Amino acid sequence: MREVGLIFFLLGLFGFVVQAQTFINSLIGLEMIFISAVYLLSFTSIEVNDLCGQTACMVALAVAASESAVGLAILVQYYRVRGAVETQLYPTLKG
Repeated sequence: MREVGLIFFLLGLFGFVVQAQTFINSLIGLEMIFISAVYLLSFTSIEVNDLCGQTACMVALAVAASESAVGLAILVQYYRVRGAVETQLYPTLKG
């Protein structure tokens, strides 16, 4: 079962590093990396019968959900201002 988490992690890493032409690809790759880490943490906590690890997984899933909501909100605002969502345009962001 740990192989599934490792495969998800590698796919997320591939999507984040290699296929990062758009913000959506980067965001999906980052979420896959995060979810695979949570999956491996939960699998390990079930294996050792630790309730604290499972609680930490729930907190991590809540953080992942809020992170993707904020990322998508930034994406929508960026698209409204620039009209395109390409990673080559990121340096033009002023904050």
